[in-house]
Amino acid sequence: MRKFGFRLFLAAIGLITCLSSCKKSHFENAAFHCKINGTAYWLDQEQIAVSVTGNQNIYIKVSALNTSSGKSDQQIILDFQGNSGEITPLNSSNTFQWFNNASEFRSISTDAGILRIEQLDTIEHRISGTFNLTAYGRETNSTATISDGSFNLQW
Repeated sequence: MRKFGFRLFLAAIGLITCLSSCKKSHFENAAFHCKINGTAYWLDQEQIAVSVTGNQNIYIKVSALNTSSGKSDQQIILDFQGNSGEITPLNSSNTFQWFNNASEFRSISTDAGILRIEQLDTIEHRISGTFNLTAYGRETNSTATISDGSFNLQW
């Protein structure tokens, strides 16, 4: 009987450990997130400016991004035109910008990234999508790899 009780206790501890480690991270739960050169950045909806105009011009501004080491003073802007279900190239007209301290990185026409608009609901005022690209430094001639980009926002 003692062995059964001890085994049951160990099984319960194992289940609790599994369930607690299976929770989504802050990164995955955030309204906006991406990785820049492998470093995770995220932010919740309350701190994000979103606007959508009549002809599906969409502007998303994300400031004071979170990182695993705390808040940063970095900023991301997505400014694009598109509709639900569309794949939009991120280039010089549908832009991605990342402001990192004194440097600015942006999408360019010759190496377009991809933005997929998963949902654009003008009645419920919700937009969601994913994005990936290589951004280019304006002053530094360096690149930044933007991966695992995702947003699920209300305006």
